Amino acid sequence: MPSTMNPLARIELACARIEWVAESSVPSYVQSAYFHTAAVELARAIGAGVNDTSSFQSRLEELRQLATLPETNDSPTQRSQARQDPRDLNIFFNTTRLYE
Repeated sequence: MPSTMNPLARIELACARIEWVAESSVPSYVQSAYFHTAAVELARAIGAGVNDTSSFQSRLEELRQLATLPETNDSPTQRSQARQDPRDLNIFFNTTRLYE
């Protein structure tokens, strides 16, 4: 997390990261709720003022996308998103290897 970030944005980003990490240990049928909460916290960080809005906005869209993916009967495109989005978000939240 950048050290020059607005203090409120830093708190909201930390909350989003907590949800991201917590989601890794819950059953798959409740994961979307954690993705949704992380997305809400990240949106609040963006609203509070972040340095790289476009990067944060891209990660927000990925979280929202993960929150809406179906539990079963997903399409090939959705399966691809379900693999790539967590990789991108691991880099963003500095949680390498959390979702592999």
